Formats: sequence, C-alpha cells, structure tokens
Amino acid sequence: MKINLFHKLFVWTALLAITTSCSFISTPMSNPTQATTLLPTQTFAPTLENGLTPTSSQSGPTQTVAPTYMGADIQHECVTADESQTLPNVQGAIAMLGANNDLSLWNLETGKNTALGRIEILNGVSSNGQKLAYIDADLHKLIIVSSQGEKLATIVAPNNWVEVLGWASSNNILVDNMPFHQDGSWEPPSSTIVLNLSDGTQTELSPNYPNIYGYASGAPNLGPYSYSITAYDPTLSYVVYPTETSTESSIVLWDIANHRQIARLQLPFPWNTPLWRNDGESFLVSVPLKYSDWQGNVYKNVPDDSPYIGGNELFSVNRSGEIKRLTYLTTKYMAEEQSYVWSPDNKMVAFWLKIGTDNAKWELATLNLETSTITSYCIDGGDGSYSIFWSPDGNQIMSTIQNSDSDTKIVFLDIQKKIAVLVPGKEIVVGWLSTIAH
Repeated sequence: MKINLFHKLFVWTALLAITTSCSFISTPMSNPTQATTLLPTQTFAPTLENGLTPTSSQSGPTQTVAPTYMGADIQHECVTADESQTLPNVQGAIAMLGANNDLSLWNLETGKNTALGRIEILNGVSSNGQKLAYIDADLHKLIIVSSQGEKLATIVAPNNWVEVLGWASSNNILVDNMPFHQDGSWEPPSSTIVLNLSDGTQTELSPNYPNIYGYASGAPNLGPYSYSITAYDPTLSYVVYPTETSTESSIVLWDIANHRQIARLQLPFPWNTPLWRNDGESFLVSVPLKYSDWQGNVYKNVPDDSPYIGGNELFSVNRSGEIKRLTYLTTKYMAEEQSYVWSPDNKMVAFWLKIGTDNAKWELATLNLETSTITSYCIDGGDGSYSIFWSPDGNQIMSTIQNSDSDTKIVFLDIQKKIAVLVPGKEIVVGWLSTIAH
C-alpha cells in the first residue's frame, strides 16, 4: 500500500485524536435565569430561526419555579470493574486489533481466537450483523468473513483502498478510496467506493460538496470518516460532511439528489463524528450550543437563551432536517461526549462522558432516549477512551480503556445486571458480531 512516512505518522496521530478527547470546549456564554422547563423532545427548524417553546410553571401570580431541564441530571449506578469476574450470558464474537494491527476474531462462547490478517488503519474494520469486512494490508485484498471466522469473499483491492467505512446494506460495502499521487502523497478528501457484493459492480461517490473541509491533514476526529470526510446514510441519498470557510465551520446534512442543504450545525472545528442510525432515519452528533470566534461573532445551535456552562451536547438530526437536542448537561456542567453509539433498538445511546475541566476523567455512560435518563457507571476511561460497541441483544456494552501509561484493557458492562469485567491485554476492540443465525 503506497503510504508515505508522513501519512503513516498521521494515521497514528489521527487514531489518537479519534480515540482521545479532541472536542473543543467552547467559550461559556452568559447564563440568564429563566422560569422555564425545556424538554429534550423539543425540536426546531434547521435554519435555527425558531426558538424552543417553553412551558412556564407558576404557583400564584408572583411565584416562579427555578429552571429544570430533563436530560441535565446524571444518575450514578457505580459498578466496580473486576478482572476476576465472569460476565454472564455473553454472546457473539469480538473483532480485535493487536499491537501490530493484527486482526483477530474472538468467539466469546467457545473462547476460540481466529487470526485474520493485518490491516493498515485502525478503523478499517466494519461489521454488519454476522459479517466482518476488512482490507488486508499484506494481501491487498478486501476480505469478508463470518462471525465464526470463515472466509466468505475475497476481492482484489487497489492500493488506494485504505479502509472499510461501513456497510450501506447487506450487499453494499463502503470503501475509502484515497487519492494518492505518484510520489505516494495524498490530498483529502477521498472518494467513497460503493462495492456491490451481488454483482461486483463499483460506484464512486465523489466528495464534490459545497465548502467541504479539505486541509492536507484531514479531519482527525471524524472517526472512520477522517479521510473521506463524508458520512453517507444507508440509502446513499444523503450525506453529512464538515465545512469550513474563512468565516465559519459547520456540519452539513446534504440532499444528494436535489443538490441542497437540509440542515446545518455550527461548531468551532469540524471534528465531531456524525453517526447514522442503522435504519438511516437520523444521525447523532455532539456539538456546542453556541460559541464565539476570535472576532466576537456568536454562533448558535439552539435559538434560545437557556443557561450554558460550556462544552457539548448530543443532538440528533433526521433526514428532513429536524434537529433535536437530546441532552441538557451544559445547563449545569462543562460537559463533553465522545464515541457515542446507538443501541440495536435505537432506544439508547452509549458514550464516554467527561464532566469538568481537562483534568476530569472520562466515564462510561448511557442515555435512555425514551426517558432522557443519563446514567454513569463510574467506569474510568482514563486519559483516553476508544469506540463503544453494543452486544447484538442490546444488554451489554464493551469498549477499550487506556491509562496514562498507554496500557489497555477491554471492559464489558452488563447494563441490566450491573456487572463489569476487565480483560487485560494489548488488543483494541473494533467490532462485536452476532453468532446467531437470522
């Protein structure tokens, strides 16, 4: 694979940026006091022109109730992560990467560990239910295996196919198509190849969208989209991408067929990963409520004056452009979220949460989208934390944690039984597959 030394160094720098906190802590704005109750199910227009509709709560003509915000409080259900504990009823197979980017598949039910090969980029692996796709860096082939480690398909991969971005469907795989030059250098953004497994056809999606972010170093905190800088919905009809102009930066939802912007969220730097639901109905992203640039210009994602301590909130945006605020943490805390991921039934979100300054630790947390309940399990992610994965049945979550000495451990958490298990080792979790036939 023709990747020069600068690119290899950037890959590992970008990986560190992806898996550790690079979130911008925005400048706190004024915090006016209002007698309102804001609900996390409230939505507003993508143009950000209409404010949230408050509901006042009064008892008598002069008495008002202090502001309360659902989705602002954190419920703590502290769990002690134990290396000697055995997590009950764990099913599926775990895709893991070793120190040399050696990929393996660990069957949790049989204990068997199957070596698969070596990949070039950490996030070059994507699972789709019972299948795992990756690009073997030594064989220069895109390989698909079952959850049992059995090889299902092998496709010759050109040198500029550097990573698997995901599955648009059970037959369509999205591949990052890096634009290499003859000297081995590259210039983002890369295009996306849609590989149809049924007939072998390939369709190239070019990132020719207005004001798309295109600096030579890429966008290192966009997760698997660091090089492509484009997150397509499963129908391939919409795309989310970061923009940057001389005056502002944002994340844009774009209607591909009609060549028009559907929604826009402002942020200081285009570094926050947009994550589509499996059904493509909406995407999840973490952005600040508002921020001010060096010239004093104020940019808002929420058109009201609710209290704002600073940091980011979780938002969802559907394909119609409806923007929904999911959390209200920053009404009380300086808050940051990363590695957020939908549960299989789309009723919960798991994420790493940091409350406070840069010295604060990341904690494993969940958001119940039906009740707006945020639960922290007090599991310390240390100075950096990696991607989170849900079990196929949605009862457990798993991630990799890293301490200040760069030692890693895999953490399993049963969110129903409140049991956590640590598995020491050098591996990093990159996927959780189901071993149950559908």
